[in-house]
Amino acid sequence: MGWHPQKKRKEMRLPDLRYFLVKRTPESPPEGFLSFMLTYEDGKEVIYVYEVHLAETLRKGGLGKLLVGLVEEVGCKVGVEKAMLTVFVANEGARSFYERLGYDVDEFSPGERKLRGGVVIVPDYVILSKRLG
Repeated sequence: MGWHPQKKRKEMRLPDLRYFLVKRTPESPPEGFLSFMLTYEDGKEVIYVYEVHLAETLRKGGLGKLLVGLVEEVGCKVGVEKAMLTVFVANEGARSFYERLGYDVDEFSPGERKLRGGVVIVPDYVILSKRLG
């Protein structure tokens, strides 16, 4: 579990992955982005937020909320039932941000698993979702 740079690079090149880029001018370098994809979860189409990254200077000003809202709007327009995302348990700020936007733990989020020897495996991430429409 955890962050795997090679897997992340491969994921970022998926042909159906879409991006909202945050730039001050068309010529300036990106200062943030949100990536998302229409995909399926348990046979139902959903819109999945893969990454949200903003430069420190752009945080806490409503831009993240705007970007997530745009993804939710796309989801509504194409008729999906919910938006989903994954957040690391250790990233308490991100989880709190998404919960303020109405995201809750999804039914497909993995729970603790107890192995035969009594060892408990606790996932380092949680899947959150929000009903759309």
